[in-house]
Amino acid sequence: MRMAENMPLLGLETQKIIKKAGVHGIEMVFSGPQDTDFIISQEMVKGVSFTGSTPAGKIIAGIAGSHLKQMCAELGGSDPFVVLEDANLDLAVELALIGRGNNAGQTCIAPKRYLIHKNLYNGFVEKLVQGVNNLKLGDPLLKETQMGP
Repeated sequence: MRMAENMPLLGLETQKIIKKAGVHGIEMVFSGPQDTDFIISQEMVKGVSFTGSTPAGKIIAGIAGSHLKQMCAELGGSDPFVVLEDANLDLAVELALIGRGNNAGQTCIAPKRYLIHKNLYNGFVEKLVQGVNNLKLGDPLLKETQMGP
């Protein structure tokens, strides 16, 4: 497992949690992009999972393919959340709250851009703000919590 250079401690904590859960064989690697080919080429590496940009994903997929390693990629696009004129406004707001609130918005599929038809815009914003203000923040292990830390 290799985290981005700006978050090595997150990688170490993630590794601790994975091991505590009883999963073994996943190790944190401190390296730079220049080491990618060397790391993937190692016999002990059976597969590659990558989350990040499409350009980086293409490079890593090419390296993995050249070493015949399995590859799984989640490439971080930013698809818009689109609300058309004939949309059910309450449902659209509910889905927007779930989409952005799930995992505190820290997933690559969380909506980041909203394209709202001009006839619905003011109502959408008003209801969305009200919804955000009413989110139940708290312990993510509790059923009533809608957004954790």
